[in-house]
Amino acid sequence: AYEGLRLDDGGLLRALAALRAHGGRVLVHAENHHAIAYLTARALAEGRTGPENHPLTRPDWMEAEAIHRLLALARVTGTPLVLAPSILSVDASVTNTVAVRRKGTVEYDGFVVADPIIADLGLIATAPAHLNRAGVGDLLSIQTGRFDWALGAKAGTIEFDADVDAAAAAVLEALYEQAGEIAAASDAALEHIIRAYVEVNALLLTVGHSGPEEGSEHYFGYAAEAHTGRSFVHGELIGLGVVLMSGLQQNDQARAAAFLDHCGVEWRPEQLGLDRATLQAVLLDLPRFVRAAGLPHSIIDEAPLDAEHVTELLDHIPLPYAPAHP
Repeated sequence: AYEGLRLDDGGLLRALAALRAHGGRVLVHAENHHAIAYLTARALAEGRTGPENHPLTRPDWMEAEAIHRLLALARVTGTPLVLAPSILSVDASVTNTVAVRRKGTVEYDGFVVADPIIADLGLIATAPAHLNRAGVGDLLSIQTGRFDWALGAKAGTIEFDADVDAAAAAVLEALYEQAGEIAAASDAALEHIIRAYVEVNALLLTVGHSGPEEGSEHYFGYAAEAHTGRSFVHGELIGLGVVLMSGLQQNDQARAAAFLDHCGVEWRPEQLGLDRATLQAVLLDLPRFVRAAGLPHSIIDEAPLDAEHVTELLDHIPLPYAPAHP
């Protein structure tokens, strides 16, 4: 990750191949040096030198990119990996595919996992608490993902499994019960999040797709990133997506918003630096974006997203349940 210590892809491939030949394993500090250098230089040029800018120059989605790139390289050499996530704002550490950004959206390819994954709660707890709280985004998305999965099944575009659906619903309900622990970013909360990630990933392997956990809320996130050209904390942006899309689905929106607020997740548009005009533009373009990207069937394909309905959707974002966690 850092000058004088890092390896380029060629060096990583040679090291991975040598370790495979000798039966070794590798533990890698997976970050993107060039992205860190660019974002740090930009922050310094803009006079943003406070400690709050440290995580902004090392966004979680770039760590996810580095993890997925390492998984892809390990796939080339067939080398087993040991993975120790240092943050929980995204579920990348337990997923079994390589995420690739193409044409403004995310596509998944291949099958490769780290073996084992080491969850060092002491290490994870060193990350800023608000970033670990954001980890609930890739679990709360079960609420909207399951709804979209059922819509896709009715439309005949995806296979449905009632047992997996029920298991995913149980993961979601258990998550709702952890709001107080998550707000405190306690060890119990961190362990709950990572175990839930693992459980959900097992469910996705069972059905062979991400329907139980990923739907219109993620598509909104991809579209917002593409429209703004900005990086966001993944779980925070997905939290906003869950609230907006659960409103479109008429699917317990108030409960999702109150849960995020109770947990102290910074999901609200003003916290993400998204003004109303930008949100309107993203939502109005969302049906086109989804079609162009070939994303699976969801509420976006069925509910109206014209100017009148987008205005209504934004007008009805629930008011804060409680002050955000400091």
